[in-house]
Amino acid sequence: MSITAQQDAFFEAYFAIKPAPCIKDIVALGALTGIRVNDISIWFRRRQLLERQQRQMREQRTSESELEEQSMEQLQRQHEALWARIAESHRVIVNRMGIEEQ
Repeated sequence: MSITAQQDAFFEAYFAIKPAPCIKDIVALGALTGIRVNDISIWFRRRQLLERQQRQMREQRTSESELEEQSMEQLQRQHEALWARIAESHRVIVNRMGIEEQ
């Protein structure tokens, strides 16, 4: 299959409009470009697979970043709770020792 860069760009533009062309569209593209119908069909199947993989990767990154945000929020809450416990422990110690805070 020998598709030029110009033809590839044309197919990319067509793919953006219609990612799953019917056989009539593929035949028309073949007549327009001079490329065999089978080669065009293969190009679109490969492009569809690539798009599916990219979409899955984007979804995975989105899920991972959401988990990371949740983890950061959880760490922030734990951090605040820890400082609250430290402050409470400090008050208890000061009260037991009868020390006046300055």
